[in-house]
Amino acid sequence: MATGTFTVDLDWLDQFCNQLTSSTCSLEAALSALKETGPIRTGHDDLDKACLTFHDRWDDGLDMMNKSISAMSEKVRICVRDYRRTETTLTSAYPASGPSVPGTTQSAAPTYPHITTALG
Repeated sequence: MATGTFTVDLDWLDQFCNQLTSSTCSLEAALSALKETGPIRTGHDDLDKACLTFHDRWDDGLDMMNKSISAMSEKVRICVRDYRRTETTLTSAYPASGPSVPGTTQSAAPTYPHITTALG
């Protein structure tokens, strides 16, 4: 029989999704700044061509990355939603203070820590 604790930090997962979205915004901002680079600013046509080539490749890669991050964030958010629903269901089904077991001080209803803390 397995023993131990399975922990799910829902707030951390929410922050993780937000950071993923934020990272793609930062990369898009850097890409936009690169697009503004040109011979007027750098003074050299070869540098302008290199920046344009790099921009096009980065744009393609960034598009693929945005799609992957969006799909991953959506799946993580679904998991968070489902964990929260499970937590609510368990909390409702097994209230923290239920009737006690006859002859003991133990509650008949198990006390479950919030899923955000642990699943035991």
